[in-house]
Amino acid sequence: MLIVGGGEVALRKADLLSRAGACITILAPDISHEIRELLSDNKHELIEKTITNPICQALA
Repeated sequence: MLIVGGGEVALRKADLLSRAGACITILAPDISHEIRELLSDNKHELIEKTITNPICQALA
């Protein structure tokens, strides 16, 4: 599951999705410490980049 953003809203979404057992990818230029703690296991991926057109095309 892809979540774009690394703030409070992304944290709430990541919390709910991780409780449901989802494998989560966070894409944001700045990812909060709380998200890092929540998704600290190897099941999840944190990508600290600004979303760009090539990234969007790669995800399509």
